[in-house]
Amino acid sequence: MIDASEDIVWGQFVPAREAALEHVSTESDNRWKPLAPGQPKVQMQVEVDQRLNPFVNLCLGRVPYLVAEDEGYELRQQALTDGTATAAVFAVPDQSGPERAVEVFPALPNGTVAESYPDMFVRPAATDGQPQEFRARVSIVPLPEIPDGGTWTFLARTLDGDSPVFGPVPKPEWQVEEGASWFASLSEDGRLRLHLGRPRYWPARSFTDLLRNPGSVLRKEMRPGVPDLDPDWIPFTGEH
Repeated sequence: MIDASEDIVWGQFVPAREAALEHVSTESDNRWKPLAPGQPKVQMQVEVDQRLNPFVNLCLGRVPYLVAEDEGYELRQQALTDGTATAAVFAVPDQSGPERAVEVFPALPNGTVAESYPDMFVRPAATDGQPQEFRARVSIVPLPEIPDGGTWTFLARTLDGDSPVFGPVPKPEWQVEEGASWFASLSEDGRLRLHLGRPRYWPARSFTDLLRNPGSVLRKEMRPGVPDLDPDWIPFTGEH
């Protein structure tokens, strides 16, 4: 039994120590000091993988970039507007009725681009060497499951009813693990993209890379915590 009043150290991550291993100093750099004025700050997100291993994701600035894998599908001419709101978008598996429609992009009041498209994507393979960025929003839930070779239809729900905003979108012919989920993103310029799992972060390769490219994400595994039990207390190990 675990005492709820006791803390268990699952993992440890000390940015100054880890950065020093790559000869990067955080002591005099205000980007590592949350309360220091000016300059974007390094943000940290804790991630736990399916094997329960803890990691941290570090990003300079508040909006991490996501990677656009392809050019996607172009929106048809119908605007996703309904009065003063952006229409909700539903995904429907092929040969299915409206009862299997899944709301993937909720309706939103018209606002700024940043409010309507809160996620920032990047195309890393720009010809000039600089990443091209654009705003989008990622579906709030995975797309409904379909068999290999199947398609999704995306419908905008307005006061006039449901209308397709893209032609049927085929499931990509990728070799994926059983149970893998697909997500969609809708960009401000009216393009839909499919993503195997949630869109991945634009990776930074090092602490130097992290600080040089705001929006990139450096993923680091946390160091193991200190065991709470003295190994000498464990019987039957054959080591006493």
